[in-house]
Amino acid sequence: MTRWPLPMRFLLVIAVLIAAAPPRAGAARPKATRGISGQVLQVGGVTPIASVQVLIRGEGIGVSTNTDGRFVLPEVPSGAVEVVFLHPCYFPVHVALQATGDAVVAIGLPYDESSRQRAGCGGLGARRPEARGTTEQK
Repeated sequence: MTRWPLPMRFLLVIAVLIAAAPPRAGAARPKATRGISGQVLQVGGVTPIASVQVLIRGEGIGVSTNTDGRFVLPEVPSGAVEVVFLHPCYFPVHVALQATGDAVVAIGLPYDESSRQRAGCGGLGARRPEARGTTEQK
């Protein structure tokens, strides 16, 4: 039988000890996930809004809406989350969702009149109606 050099035996013992060690008490466990999808429209209309940032607050998860105002967040932690909708020409909207299954969201963003001076924002809306939103959880 061949003897391994001392450094190799030492590394092998450490590898076995690490593999056999129980998980730490505070070790992160994989979170159950769900999907959130939907469409972002101008409040009071049917005009989709492209390039809206859709973010899960505190999770580092986010996407932008496509040209039809649609978005898909495929892996959102289950439980209570806050979804934030941001666009430079509209007031931000925060929506709290509590669910374990997939959710479909329709959001209306209110136009920010003060954004007319920003590039690309002129003439998008007439006044600031209240934010509207609906959710359907499966």
